[in-house]
Amino acid sequence: MMSRVFLVLTAALLARVGLCQKALVIPNKTVAYTTVAVPLTRAFGEMGKSVGVKFEIDGSMAQEPVIFRLDGVPLKEVMDRVASMEGAEWKVVDGGFILFRSSDDVARLTAADGARRAAAVRKSIDERVARAEKEGRMTPEKAEAMAQTQIVLAKQYAAGASPLENGAVRSAQARAMPIARLFAQIMASFNAPDLAGLRPGGRYVFKAKPTSVQYELPPLNPSIFREFFDDSNLLNDTVNTDFGNAAGISNSLKPNALHLAYLPSQVQVAFEPRVGGDQVHVTMEVLDAQGQTLASATDTLAWDWNALVDRGRENQLQRGAISGGIKLGADTCNMANLELRGWNDLSSPALSPDLMARLALPTVHDPESFACSEIVLGLAAKSNINVVFLPTDGNEEFSLFGCRSGYISWDLFKLEMDREANTVVDIKDGWLTGKPISPLRTAFYRWPRPALETFTKSVLANGGASIDELANLVLTMPHGSGLEEASFYKRLLLPPQPATSGLASEEALRLWAGLSEKQKEAAANGGITLMRDQLDPEQRELASDFLYLGMGMISLEDSAIKGIPQEQLNDDFVAITSAEKTETFPTGIPAGASLEIKDSTFATCFYTTTDEHGHVQRSADPLDAIAATYAQTQRPDLFPDFASLPWNNLRVGSQRKVTIKLHVDGRYIVSQEIDESEIPSGTGVPFNKVRSILSSDELKRFDEEVARHLQFFKKHKKSDFDWANSDSPSSSPVAPPQR
Repeated sequence: MMSRVFLVLTAALLARVGLCQKALVIPNKTVAYTTVAVPLTRAFGEMGKSVGVKFEIDGSMAQEPVIFRLDGVPLKEVMDRVASMEGAEWKVVDGGFILFRSSDDVARLTAADGARRAAAVRKSIDERVARAEKEGRMTPEKAEAMAQTQIVLAKQYAAGASPLENGAVRSAQARAMPIARLFAQIMASFNAPDLAGLRPGGRYVFKAKPTSVQYELPPLNPSIFREFFDDSNLLNDTVNTDFGNAAGISNSLKPNALHLAYLPSQVQVAFEPRVGGDQVHVTMEVLDAQGQTLASATDTLAWDWNALVDRGRENQLQRGAISGGIKLGADTCNMANLELRGWNDLSSPALSPDLMARLALPTVHDPESFACSEIVLGLAAKSNINVVFLPTDGNEEFSLFGCRSGYISWDLFKLEMDREANTVVDIKDGWLTGKPISPLRTAFYRWPRPALETFTKSVLANGGASIDELANLVLTMPHGSGLEEASFYKRLLLPPQPATSGLASEEALRLWAGLSEKQKEAAANGGITLMRDQLDPEQRELASDFLYLGMGMISLEDSAIKGIPQEQLNDDFVAITSAEKTETFPTGIPAGASLEIKDSTFATCFYTTTDEHGHVQRSADPLDAIAATYAQTQRPDLFPDFASLPWNNLRVGSQRKVTIKLHVDGRYIVSQEIDESEIPSGTGVPFNKVRSILSSDELKRFDEEVARHLQFFKKHKKSDFDWANSDSPSSSPVAPPQR
């Protein structure tokens, strides 16, 4: 589809440039021009005015951001570099020059994308195979050494003295596991070009006997399952024995090393290609003859895992940047601290009003015009070199990861860009350059700045974005683009929020956005149930994406589990929640399926709490949950730890929740909630004064819930609730059955 779009654009250009035989004579002029990230069309427009040359940028390239630092550079060199990095060409037109991609350019870039991704995937698989061969089979000596290493790591963690370098140790342990060897053996059976050709943004499941919505797994040697079975049990038994003999390690820190009772006989592999770079996320499950999961592994092909997990090297580069790098401005440092410390941390530094205003205008101030631009231009100025840098969406966020010390060096910046894995950066021949790995895919999946600005303005003006605004933003993007950019802006623009942020899966938001206004109105007035046959073709496709790609596991309906003995329910429910959707529903959504959607708003209490790291954060609980906790405070004989709660700032606001449930066949359900909170301003009240800030309707509901819980407590003694008393009581209620 993308290629067809480019072909149409190219055809439209032929009348202007394809039949023009004028020689490409570029004026012998030099350029002095510097800019943070701005659209190419703006940069060349400003540059052209300074040298008296007219420039035009065709199609989507016109809005792609570029960072320039040009100090007396020949105009021809600038034009050649940009054309080469974009995979495009210049033509003479209307007394100036136009940068465009011909059909040959598009075909060449498309072929290069496929070849490069296939080579990266093949290289990644070969590396894992070579590593597995070097590691070899599990031996008693190797199992003992690995168990002792895990004991050392556990004791260091318990003592709060786990060094950053332990990340590399854990990575080495993971690579020596039997599951890593099996993963490499199975990956070796796949054809890299076939994996590289999978459409980004999708999920592709392979099995030996595939359903109609799965793919066939390549033939495998059955002996690899016997190897895995024997090696896993040797290691797991050794780990369990050694940890059982080790003193001073709590049960929570002991590894979950289970002895395999059944020989694996089948495997299921799911591939999820990334939309931007060449990476392909892989999830492998090892199953027994009954289809129960015995072990699983996840990995990402075509990604420099060493760069991602080597926190020791990053820490070393951070220290080196303080003495040998560039000092960063206050805005970048504050953004970095906010991003790294967590968007829910009240102790994170606030951003300046001026910075917030600029962040909210991505059509004027491109998302890559802040930290990324400051770093690129600062590093180039330090070395007195030129810059042509074409940032991709995501460069800004990864740039901030390297800024926590307030300084950054070239090596540290390059490490973060290698982790982002979507941009190739280099310093060579007096130039600092950055270009997308795939110009076509980068442009196709780039967040449209006007739609993003509508979203950011609302976030800043209203203290948040509604579910509808976020859903409408998602609709402007190709499927599979994800929510990273919207999430990034919410973290920067909003004051610290509770976990109910309004961000859900892309598929849930698309499904909500795909409803008609009449259907949404019905959802807000008690809810709506739509049978499969009542959905139009587009809504049916969105529901299928929600089933196969959306977050949330398959679960049993409440009505389907009544009457099942508890001991049997536990086993069955665990098996069902880990079920593969394309396996359970091999032909998609069946005819009898129904979509239940409810849009409701209810009172919620907001308060602050302190997490395990000492960071002050906001939390939120529905009014019913607060009523349950309030009832516990009225019975200090049963709940002594709840006699006095250190919550001195409760405020009551509203929470909107859109609940989407796909009842697939009467027993199974896939569901998800999309939350949106409205937090009131001002100072809250102590917990014991919460009744004073409730409306009459809220107070009636609150008192009814308190009375219901107190009645329930009368039937029990203190020992029944010992598990609920702790040093850190929360608002999780000890509740009677739901009304």
